[in-house]
Amino acid sequence: MLRVLGWCLRTVLRGAWTSAMLLVPLFGFWLASSVAAYQDASIWLALALGLALFPVIPVAWDLVYVWRRRRASEPPSRSILTRLDRLVLRTLLVNGAFLAIMLVQLPQVAFRALAVR
Repeated sequence: MLRVLGWCLRTVLRGAWTSAMLLVPLFGFWLASSVAAYQDASIWLALALGLALFPVIPVAWDLVYVWRRRRASEPPSRSILTRLDRLVLRTLLVNGAFLAIMLVQLPQVAFRALAVR
């Protein structure tokens, strides 16, 4: 019984961890598109930024890590984090930095844009 409960808890936490990888970039894209619409800017720029925030920058960062690790002179040891864990952490870091910059640079505009939309 305890084993099944542990498996269920791990599965729920893993799902929450992975869904954070999708929800944080969605919020960043929503914020970017709301600010773009509020300031009559190009929606295409917000779309390009949203695509860069989720699949492009974090995946490119992970591919560079794997490439550099294979090129290392000593044989690579077993990694502590899985590829999915690294991708989630990198996605959260990139999008967290974007959200922090947006909310520090344009706090009133960001909240008005979100409220209007």
